This record gives sequence, C-alpha cells and structure tokens, in this order.
Amino acid sequence: MIKSIFFILLGVAAFSFTQAGENNLENEKELAPSNYYISNNVPKNIDKNCELHFECKKKLKQAEVPKPCLKFCLKYIQCQNGTKVRGSSDQCLELNEQLVAEEYNDCAKDGSYVPIVPVAMIDFPCQPGYLPDSRGRCREVW
Repeated sequence: MIKSIFFILLGVAAFSFTQAGENNLENEKELAPSNYYISNNVPKNIDKNCELHFECKKKLKQAEVPKPCLKFCLKYIQCQNGTKVRGSSDQCLELNEQLVAEEYNDCAKDGSYVPIVPVAMIDFPCQPGYLPDSRGRCREVW
C-alpha cells in the first residue's frame, strides 16, 4: 500500500507548489532516491496563481496499461489573469526508467497494483416501441 502511494506521489505530487509559488520538487526528492530524477528543466519560479499543464512524452514500455509516464513535458502555463504561455520542448521532467520499472514491478508483485480489465461495450436496450436494426441503432417499430 505504501509503495503504491509512494509511486503515485512521485508522478503527481512532484508538480505541487508551495505558498511562495516555487516548484516543490526539492521536497519530493527527499522522499525518492537521489537518482530518481534524471533531468528537471521545468521553470522554478512560477507565480502561485498559475497552473502548469504537463503532457506525457515517454512511457514505460514493459508495463501494462495504464503505463507509468517516464517523461513529463510542460505543455503550457495558464494563469488566473488569462495569460497562457506555451512550454518549450526542452522544459521536461524525466524519471529514471530503471527505478520506475522496479517500483512498478514491486507494486505488481505485492498485489497493490490492480490492472485495468478490458470490458466489452455495454449494450443499452432500446426504449419501448423501438427495436435495434442490423447496425445496432434503435429504430421505431411501425
């Protein structure tokens, strides 16, 4: 349980902000091994009224869906005053693939990881007075 929470926190909480508005990644590094973060080119001094939006650029290959993200790149910064600044391609946070894979495998082994089960499309019945045609669409009965 603790490992899965730790794994989630590393992926999500690394982008939290302090009251001063600075990226709180330094505090998160204390929880993670020193070599967990390969690179961090995310801007450090962001106004506390701004929101960072990230996009996953690289995922762990040998994992099942949903695959953990290894490289988060800044898509844009949106502030409350309406300004929106696009991130550049080099503003990314990259995690150590080997350590992420180890954490993922540990979670899978101890049973705290529950894989997503593929489900068939739910078949909703037609309303009274309608029947499905050959394409599955509901048609009025004459």
